[in-house]
Amino acid sequence: MLQDLSPTARQLTETFSVFRETIAGFPPGALDRQFGGRSQSVTDIVSHVVAAQHRYDSLIRKTSDSPPSVPTLPSPATNLALCGALDLAVEEALACLEAVTPDTLHDPLAYTWGDWVADSSGNPLDARWFAGQMLRHAAYHLGQVNVYALMLASEG
Repeated sequence: MLQDLSPTARQLTETFSVFRETIAGFPPGALDRQFGGRSQSVTDIVSHVVAAQHRYDSLIRKTSDSPPSVPTLPSPATNLALCGALDLAVEEALACLEAVTPDTLHDPLAYTWGDWVADSSGNPLDARWFAGQMLRHAAYHLGQVNVYALMLASEG
């Protein structure tokens, strides 16, 4: 793996490991629960994160401009199925980052995103940016799931 992507890959692995541990600790009946109003359930969040990982992967690999379908998870969801979906997502993300070469690292990848094709410094949204986005996105939703876990703990 390119040295430019190694720190992000390590952090992605760590983030998904904690995400998996958090999901594994949920009572099975709580995985499909909405914790208020129109909030997403844990199952919805995992489906969203996995679908987004596939989308970022396809952008980095330049394999498709269409988003993938949301992964099919059992209903009611199980801890094992959600953890398995997260495991597959991180495996695919790491394989994607492993496939990036020095020649493709800085290729602009957001050419289908309209006017937003560069970061705030004017650099193109390239493989390094999308690798970081994989990490930021997963970490954001890990935080969301951790809030749900705290809410459950306060009820018990």
